[in-house]
Amino acid sequence: MSISAFTLGVFIYVLMWFIVAANGGIEHWGSIVRQSFEQVPNALNNDYLLNNGLIALAIIIIIVSIPLAMIGLAIYLPKYYAYSQTEWVLYDQISEGRYAGPLGVIRESKSLMKGYK
Repeated sequence: MSISAFTLGVFIYVLMWFIVAANGGIEHWGSIVRQSFEQVPNALNNDYLLNNGLIALAIIIIIVSIPLAMIGLAIYLPKYYAYSQTEWVLYDQISEGRYAGPLGVIRESKSLMKGYK
């Protein structure tokens, strides 16, 4: 038995079990979604929402999530722009024969983007 036939057999075996597992996962999540849709008529009733405080909870969640999103963007965007030129710098360093490692590429990218954020 050749290696390629063995590899193909293992691939087919794993693929078949993946299909079984994916089917089970789809059925499981489908039942959860179906059960949640059974509660939709209750959720659309204003008395139900007001008595259970769901409107207040939704407003609190929105008020808290907006500042958290702004803080997250304030952290994410400078790093994104600082590292945005790494591919170009890597190409330049390799073509010029001065590649010294990944940290050098990152440092040069950060220095190129300093002040352009």
